[in-house]
Amino acid sequence: MENNPDNIYGIRADDGTSFAAGLTISLFGQRFSGTAEMDGGSLGIGACADTKLNFKALLDKAKGELGFPYDIPDVFDFSVERLALLYKSKTLTLGAVFSNLAGGILKKCVFSYDAKSGGKTLAFTLANLRFGNIPFVSQFANVGIELTDASFVYSTEAGSWGGADIGAGLNFLGNICGISFSVIAEELGKKAAGSYAADSSPAPAAPKVVWLNVGKKVSLLTLSRVGLSYENSRIGVMLDISAFVKPFTVSLLGAGIKVDLSNKKPSFPLSGVGLEFDNGFLTVGGAFRKDGSDYSGALIAGIKSFRITLFGTYSEKNHSFMAYALLNMNLGGPPAFFVTGLAAAFGMNKELIVPSVDKVPEHPLAAAASGGIKNLGDMIGRLNDKQYIADRKGEKFISAGVRFTTFGIAESFVLLNVNFGSRTAISLMGISEISMPPKSPEPVAYARLALKAVIDPYEGVFSVEAQLTPESYLFNKNCKLTGGFAFFVWFGDNIHRGDFVITLGGYNPDYKKPAHYPSVPRIGINWQINSHLSISGEMYFALTPSCMMAGVRMSAVYKRGKLKAWFIVQADFLLQWKPFFYWAKVSASLGASYTLKIWRIHHTFTIELSAKIEFWGPEFTGKLHIKWFIISFTISFGSAKKEPPKLTFGEFEASFLPHRDSKALRADGSGSAQPLTIAVEGKVLKEKDGVKYVAADGLSFLVSSAVPLPSEGMYIRPVGDRNTAAYTSEITLKTDIKNRRREDYTQQVPTALWGENGDEELREARTGYRITLPEPEMKMFPARKDLFISLEKLYEANVTERPDAYSFLPEESTAYTTVGSISGFSGTVNKVDKARREFLRKLNIELPEGESIVLKDLAERAEQLFDEEFLIPE
Repeated sequence: MENNPDNIYGIRADDGTSFAAGLTISLFGQRFSGTAEMDGGSLGIGACADTKLNFKALLDKAKGELGFPYDIPDVFDFSVERLALLYKSKTLTLGAVFSNLAGGILKKCVFSYDAKSGGKTLAFTLANLRFGNIPFVSQFANVGIELTDASFVYSTEAGSWGGADIGAGLNFLGNICGISFSVIAEELGKKAAGSYAADSSPAPAAPKVVWLNVGKKVSLLTLSRVGLSYENSRIGVMLDISAFVKPFTVSLLGAGIKVDLSNKKPSFPLSGVGLEFDNGFLTVGGAFRKDGSDYSGALIAGIKSFRITLFGTYSEKNHSFMAYALLNMNLGGPPAFFVTGLAAAFGMNKELIVPSVDKVPEHPLAAAASGGIKNLGDMIGRLNDKQYIADRKGEKFISAGVRFTTFGIAESFVLLNVNFGSRTAISLMGISEISMPPKSPEPVAYARLALKAVIDPYEGVFSVEAQLTPESYLFNKNCKLTGGFAFFVWFGDNIHRGDFVITLGGYNPDYKKPAHYPSVPRIGINWQINSHLSISGEMYFALTPSCMMAGVRMSAVYKRGKLKAWFIVQADFLLQWKPFFYWAKVSASLGASYTLKIWRIHHTFTIELSAKIEFWGPEFTGKLHIKWFIISFTISFGSAKKEPPKLTFGEFEASFLPHRDSKALRADGSGSAQPLTIAVEGKVLKEKDGVKYVAADGLSFLVSSAVPLPSEGMYIRPVGDRNTAAYTSEITLKTDIKNRRREDYTQQVPTALWGENGDEELREARTGYRITLPEPEMKMFPARKDLFISLEKLYEANVTERPDAYSFLPEESTAYTTVGSISGFSGTVNKVDKARREFLRKLNIELPEGESIVLKDLAERAEQLFDEEFLIPE
C-alpha cells in the first residue's frame, strides 16, 4: 500500500486520457499525502501518513480540538509506523504497520471491502518468532523453528492473500523453516469430500492439533508434517521429522515446543519414536506413537524383494481400532497384470473417507502402497489424520488392494473399500504411473493418474473419476499435462435420479453446468519452453441427457520486453437432441503488439489478423467475422435464428411419447400415443393357472402419465414458447372403492422437454397418482354388539350336560405336515359351520330374524387369506 507515483500518474493513449492529482490532508496535526486518479472511468484514491504517529497522541489532539471531556485509555498508547488508505476498482483497503502493539507481537493490520461483491477481509500479521533448536534433532543438525509471515485472515468469501489461497472464514497462514502453509480453521472439524453422515451420535470434537503434510527433505532430514496446537491457553508447534544416516532412519514424532501463554513457560513434548534399518538386503524396523488416549504402531521386516509391513491404531476414548497390512513380493501373472504386492485393511468404529479424486494420492492407504510415504513414523502419523480415517461409532470398513505392473511400463495400485454399519457404501481408489523410458531416472514423459469410484445406494450415486496429478509432464518437467474424466449416474431416492453425465476435460464454455455435475479440468498441455515462449493446448468432451459437446484450443505466445506475438486456434461444438440443434464456433488469430513508452506517455501498437466463423442449424446459418488491424467486417449467411427449431405437436408426439403395444393400457384417445400406464403394487402371494394372487394388505395402484400434470413453469418446451403454447393435461379417476387413499406421484423429468432449461437437466414434476386400498377387516362374528354370544347367556341356557371339571389328553407325539393345509381348512370350515348351528339349536339359542353366522366366505377365500401353506396334524 505504498504511495508510488509511477503507478498512478500518467496518460495512456491506448486506454483513453487519464488524469491524476496530488492530495494533502492535515488531520489533528497529522499530515497525510496521497493522490486521486481517473483511469478509463475508474476512480482511484490513495493516501498515507507522512510520518510515524502515536495513536494515543493523535486521539489526545482530537480530544482537545473537539472538546471531548474524557481521558484516552492507555490501551491506545501504541505507535503506527505507517497508516495508509487505498480505494481503487470499487475496493477499499485500510492498513496499518505497528511498532509496539501487544508487546511487539502484532505487526500489521489490514481491512478491505469489495463493493462489487460485498466481500470483507480482516487480517492480522504477527512479528517473526524463533523458538530455538528442536530437542533431540539438534544432535544431528542445527535446525531451529522460525515462524515468519504468520497471519490470521478472516474473509467472508474465498480468495487469495499474500499469494496463498484462503477460504471463507478464519485462515491461518505463515512460513515455518522456509515452508509456506495455509489452514482454513473453520474446516478443521469437518469431514473431507466424499464422506457421509453416520449415526445420529454427536460428531467428534475438532482435533486439538492441526497437521499439515509437508514432505520436504533438507540434507539428512525429512520434515513429514508440521502441527499447530492450542489447548488450555497453551500454543505449540510440533513436527514429525526423520533423519537418515545410512543404513539407519531415526524418526521423532510430535516433537516440538509448547508455550503456556499465562506464565510464558515452554515445554518440549515428544509423542513417539521410530527406528528402521535397511542395507539393501535386510530391512527391519518399528515405530510407536501415543497421543493422549490414541496409540499407533508399525512393524516392517523383509529380505531383498520380499517385505511385509504392519500398521495399527487404537483409541481408548472411542474404542476404535484399525489395522493395515502391506505385502511387497512378486506374485506373478500375465505381463498385462503382473502382481507385485497386496494390501488389506480393517477398521472397527472407523469410517474410511474417500477424498476428492485430486487428493487420492495423499490418502495414507494409497500413498503407503504406492511409495508415497517413505518411513514408518510418517505413516503412523498420517493414519491418525481424521480427514481420511475418522472415528465413527458403529461404523466399520474393510479394504483389499493389489499392486501390479503392465508390460513393465505402467505401475498401478487399486484399493477396494467397503464401508458398512449404519449404511453401506463401496468405493475404489487407485494410482497409476507410466514413464518413458521405463525405470529411467530422467524419463522423457511421465504421467500419474489418480482414480476414484463410488457406489453409494444410500445417496443414490454411482461415480467414476480420474485425474492427472501435477507431476505429469511430456518432454521435460516444464511441459505440464493436465486433465480429468468423470462419469456420474444418479438413481434411487436422489433428487437428481435419472440424470447422468460423461465428461472428458469439462464442458462447453457457453453450457450452464448444473450444480451437481462434477468439475473436471481440461485435457491439456502447458509448456513454458523458456522465459519468452509458451505453448498450450486443451480439449474437452461431454455427454448429458440433453446434449453432446466437444472443443479444442491451441495457442503459442512469445513475450520479450515490450514485444508480444501470438497464434491462437479454437473450436467449440454443441449438439442438442430433439429438437435437433447444433452450434459451432471456430476461430484463429495471429498477431503482434509493441508497447512504446516515452516519458509519461505510452502507447501499444497492435497488428492482428483474425477470423471467426460461427454457424448453427438447421437450417445451416452463421456468420463469418474477419478482423485486420486497419479493417474488420462480418459476413452473414442463412436466415434461421440462433435457437432450436420448434416442433409441431404431432412431431413431438411421435418422437417423445410412448406408443401402444401389447403391454400398454389402451386408454381412450386419438393418435397412436399411449402416455398413460397403470401398475399394480402389492405382494404377489402365488401364481396359479396364469392368475397372480396378491395380498389385500397394502395393495395399491399407480396411475402414471408420460405427460406431466400442469404446474408452475410447466410447458412443452420443444413445441413453442410458454407464453403462447397452450398446455393442458388431466387424469380422471373413477372408482367405487370406499375409503381409498389418493397420493400425488412425482418423478424427475427432462427440462429440455418440460420447462425452463436453467442450471438443471431434470426437474421434479407431478405425473400421476397412487391409489391405496383400505385395510381389510376380518370379522369372525357380526359387527353388532347385541349379536355376540356371551358366556353368561350360554350358562343361562337349558344345557342337559354341564362339565364339572377339565380333563386333559395324555401327552403324545404328533406329526405335522403342510400338504393340503389350505384345502383342508376350507373343508373344515364347512363342517364347523354345521356343528355350530347344531350346538346353538341344542342350547335353544336363536338368532334374530334375518341374521346368521355364515363361515362359508372363509372357505371360499382361503386361497387369498393365507400367504402360504401352514402346519396341520398328519
